[in-house]
Amino acid sequence: MNLFVPEGRSPDRAAFRAYAAQLQPEADACGLTLSAEPVLDDDHWNAKLQLLTGDPVPVVSMTFGIPDPAAIAALQDNSSHVLISVTTAEEAESARSAGADGLVVQGPQAGGHSAVHDPHRTPNRSRRPMWCGRFAAACRCP
Repeated sequence: MNLFVPEGRSPDRAAFRAYAAQLQPEADACGLTLSAEPVLDDDHWNAKLQLLTGDPVPVVSMTFGIPDPAAIAALQDNSSHVLISVTTAEEAESARSAGADGLVVQGPQAGGHSAVHDPHRTPNRSRRPMWCGRFAAACRCP
């Protein structure tokens, strides 16, 4: 089971309104009205955790952040192994410190989205041999 970890930060509302206003002419052409306020959605995080602790699965992976260590422990207490996607050595160390059983290391050539924990950070574009050793040095986690 893969869960998206909620970001936990609210967007800059003024920047959001400015961006929505910039897009509104295009939306008008399609007969749409854009919201002036962002829609904040935790993707039913707590309900999913409750479901997975009540009806555990062997492996739960987490993407886009590191949950509270108590959430990781609750899953582990119910026999789930917790894996966390990371893109930097710092994220790897934070995941290990939070109690992750293992890491899913996503490099720059993975394609699609990047599992970076900070959406404002540009993903590292180094090649695998250069960054792989950094993870091994930073974290003793499978």
